[in-house]
Amino acid sequence: MATLRFTPFTPAHYPEYKSWFADERLNAALGPMDEEWLQYVCTDTQGREYAVYRQEELVGVIGIQLPVAGHPVPYITNLAVHPRYHRQGIGALLLRELHQIHPLAVQNGWIAFVLPTNQIARRFFHANGWRVIEVSEDGTFRYASPT
Repeated sequence: MATLRFTPFTPAHYPEYKSWFADERLNAALGPMDEEWLQYVCTDTQGREYAVYRQEELVGVIGIQLPVAGHPVPYITNLAVHPRYHRQGIGALLLRELHQIHPLAVQNGWIAFVLPTNQIARRFFHANGWRVIEVSEDGTFRYASPT
């Protein structure tokens, strides 16, 4: 499988990314996609949003928050794979290559928050060796990456 190329997410990526949400499973898990989200990711100074390419095709989008005072562990805010490539290993490759881009963050591991209704993400993180370390009062699962 070809390696992935991470580029900063820009408004130019938005129309294609938004089109992915016609997929009912993706929309149910992460949607709906809207202009408010775009405005946030384009102005956020504490995180990064990446458009992820395999060769010349947009295959994934991932958002992260980097460590800050009071939050020493980086966390994934969202991870989406183009619906055409679900269950083909793109998401797992995306996680592995994210570690290459942010190697210092690997010392403390990564965190991901997953809503209880997002069964796809729960299965994905479990299959990639992440473990549940906490369940909040609202039922949100907090996963930790393998270290």
